Amino acid sequence: MNTSSHNLTTLRRADREITDRATIEAILRRAEVGRLGLAVDNAPYVVPLNYVYHNGAIYFHSAHEGRKIVMLKANPQVCFEVDEHYGTVRSNKPMSHSTHYASVVVFGQAQILADLQQKCEILQALLDKYAPGRHYRALRIDEANNVTVVEIRIKAMTGKTRAPFYPGDKVRLRLNGEPDVRLGAGVFEVEMVDEAGLVHLNNRNVCLPWERFESYFGPGDGD
Repeated sequence: MNTSSHNLTTLRRADREITDRATIEAILRRAEVGRLGLAVDNAPYVVPLNYVYHNGAIYFHSAHEGRKIVMLKANPQVCFEVDEHYGTVRSNKPMSHSTHYASVVVFGQAQILADLQQKCEILQALLDKYAPGRHYRALRIDEANNVTVVEIRIKAMTGKTRAPFYPGDKVRLRLNGEPDVRLGAGVFEVEMVDEAGLVHLNNRNVCLPWERFESYFGPGDGD
């Protein structure tokens, strides 16, 4: 199996690829949980963890011992995944439900940091992400000895997203949702979904949150 960086970052659904690096980095900064993927001797292992994206690399802290530390020492080639789940896109057909999401997959090389000053910098970046506001005393440099800090140097990364709807999609108000007297019943065509998640409809001067709609794929049983 060819695992060149080109193949690793080539998406089957190119129409869903996030090509803007700033958008990818924003997702890496926002996501609360990352998933580290490791493999040694044909045995894969995935573990969720807190992390920080800092100066173009991914960092996390760990106990000095444990399965992930043993595995990344044996094979420092890792992958790392984060995602944001915005909700389920409902449909009038069972097999046409989908998910509104964004995700990033990173391929890189892990290394354990030895420099105490650098470890302190990363630990502070983790604190700033997960406990903003600096309501605690300053971190002492010797405290960095208590944990292992790992850096993932990024070799390649991909972003992927699925919007709730796309221009030209047919939608209707969710049957079990709140009605809207301006629209009433019927099937409508999507003009666009803006950055705030509001659905704009062709020939309708009404914008509603995407969660108010469901995809419509023609009449079926129960419609």
